[in-house]
Parts: sequence; structure tokens; C-alpha cells
Amino acid sequence: MIKVTLICGGSAVRRYDETGKIPSGKWLNDHGGVVNVKTFKTQGEYDAYSMGLNDADGWEETMLTNKEFTTRNDKSTDCVHCKEWRAIFSNRENDVFCPDCGKLIIHHEKEELNDNE
Repeated sequence: MIKVTLICGGSAVRRYDETGKIPSGKWLNDHGGVVNVKTFKTQGEYDAYSMGLNDADGWEETMLTNKEFTTRNDKSTDCVHCKEWRAIFSNRENDVFCPDCGKLIIHHEKEELNDNE
């Protein structure tokens, strides 16, 4: 498991750069910013989160929209354990992610509900 402290907000990041210490809750209330502790089960989860933060750097707001699974059965990015986990969880009806690498290994399309029913 990987544990990191996330500091958001220009003034809070500058405060950390100047002092080398995490800004206190009182300081954040007075000057703005947010401090959160994040934990990740795998290095892959941490890397993906880190890349997302880097992509969002410099933008005032960001948003994820139109989530779509395009490579349902793509096994080219499997870790050494994905195949085993896929077999173990094969009877699941919900999405399943590999416990080792975090990749989506089983995805079932949800049926559209008919308004007439």
C-alpha cells in the first residue's frame, strides 16, 4: 500500500515549499487550500493518479465525463496475475478490478432500462 499527502491550492503548496511542513487546518482556513491523505493499493493506481494530477496542473477546473470502456477484452496490458484473478472472479456480475495491478479485468454492460416497463 502507498500512502501520500496531497496538497491542493497555490498558497498551500507555496507554504509547504517555504516551510517544509504540511499547512495546518487553521492556516488552510485562513489562506485557502486543501490537504488530503490518499492511499493506493498498487503502484499502478498511484502512477495513474499522479499522471492525472500532472495533466490537470495549471487548469482552474477539470472534469471527467463520458466514461466509456473501449477495450473490454484487451489482455495485452495484463499483469502476471490478471489471468488468475479473471478465472477466480469469472462468475461476478459487477465490474472486477485486478487486486494486484488495478486493471479492469471483468466488465459487464449494464442493460438499459425501458421506460415502458
